[in-house]
Amino acid sequence: MFKRAPDKPLHIDIPVKLSDVKAVFSVDALAFEGDLPASIFHMQLIKNDIANWGATSEIVAVFHTNAGHVTLHDTAYNEDRNVATGNPYTRISFPICRSAA
Repeated sequence: MFKRAPDKPLHIDIPVKLSDVKAVFSVDALAFEGDLPASIFHMQLIKNDIANWGATSEIVAVFHTNAGHVTLHDTAYNEDRNVATGNPYTRISFPICRSAA
């Protein structure tokens, strides 16, 4: 037997003020929003939202397995992907797109 939905929707009224947000993402596969990996696109949205709240943020993404080529320098990217274009993801103006090495 199913319960009927409550007449009054759930309302949570606990304001949270964040002054500093730190987030870590594990990215093991790429899905795309146009030419941009969706994970990077969504991290940009999150970073912008945090800035709109007046908070500071630090976002770290660990690209690995099938998404690891995003972090390669141009020569390694060309060799790994069998292209001569260099790594387009290192030219995105978003500070998470850099190799830790």
